[in-house]
Amino acid sequence: MANRRNICALAGLATGTIFYFFGVKVVSGGEAYGFRVGDGRERTFENAQTLLEQNKIVAIHACPEGESHRPFKYKENPKQNIDPRWVMVVDPDWWNNTITITFDQNTVFEIRSDRICCELP
Repeated sequence: MANRRNICALAGLATGTIFYFFGVKVVSGGEAYGFRVGDGRERTFENAQTLLEQNKIVAIHACPEGESHRPFKYKENPKQNIDPRWVMVVDPDWWNNTITITFDQNTVFEIRSDRICCELP
């Protein structure tokens, strides 16, 4: 019986790992998901606003160092924001459906999409 539990636990872990890693895509050159590596904060925010208007994302969040992401504050200036990452919420009903923009010296350094396998089109 214990052997059967171990096999089930291993199968569950393997399935979860596959679902996670097949849903993670990282872009460190070029463009993806409406964003471009090398763009500044203001252009990135404009692109995010366009995605909001097109209903491709539902929220733009700032991600302060050492904290969880939070919605941009009302009238917060994206050029003055110094958070290392911004998180675009694609679908709030899925715990992991986001696009994360990572900045280095105020330009986009990396674009990461997190989705679980069963969300993929």
